[in-house]
Amino acid sequence: MENTKATINVSLEGSYFKPTNVAEFADGPPFMRTYNEAAQARSLVPLTPKYSDEQILNTELGLNPYVYPNVDWFDLIFKKGNFNQCANINVQGGGSKVTYYMSLQANHDTGLLDAPKYFYDVNINNWDYNFQNNISYKLTNTTKLDMRMMAQIGNRKGPNYTVADMYKSVMQANPVAFPAYFPAEENDRGFIRFGNAETKPRSFGQNPYEYMMSSFKETNFNTLNTSLGLNQDLKFITEGLSLTALVNFKNWSESSYNRSI
Repeated sequence: MENTKATINVSLEGSYFKPTNVAEFADGPPFMRTYNEAAQARSLVPLTPKYSDEQILNTELGLNPYVYPNVDWFDLIFKKGNFNQCANINVQGGGSKVTYYMSLQANHDTGLLDAPKYFYDVNINNWDYNFQNNISYKLTNTTKLDMRMMAQIGNRKGPNYTVADMYKSVMQANPVAFPAYFPAEENDRGFIRFGNAETKPRSFGQNPYEYMMSSFKETNFNTLNTSLGLNQDLKFITEGLSLTALVNFKNWSESSYNRSI
């Protein structure tokens, strides 16, 4: 706006994100009983149950979580919710010749993964910075020059896989096949002893906890978009006639690296 004092606006926002309609997962003993019943219902002859009464009872009693695991994979992998932050500061004003608007915004997102620190931190930690600068200058009473510049800078840290794939791994995991991990032993040097077992002959299951901790990726990116516009009023030729010229420049780059164990 022309002929206005500089106005400064500052805003800080915090938000709590929590997923809705989360599936309720069966505990270990009900899962085993239901599995036995379903397998028998599909067979015309009596079957030896995959899960014995002793295994079901010992799991129910929590006798030994490493021998009789009962893992809530969803609760182990994901947090109940997360806090995100956003901050913005902008300045605007102008005189008879020049008007301006400048804005700087920072966004922070932490995601829902709940991973302990390993040789890297796979928890999602995203920062985005946006800078907007608009300047309008009257060269003459009939000629106006507009410059708009937008810069975006971002840093993303997290796993080297999609969270959708992580969710799929959790949904397909068996809660009683193996524990998430075994106790640490001497000379482990910080490595986690992830649990696993044969779920089929010569075939091991996928441990969602191990999958979560298996890789890390960091990405840095930036984009610069600048436009220069010239508007010339040609009403001296005929009323309503004008000429507009626009030049645009865009530059972007991205780099990333990943680690895995």
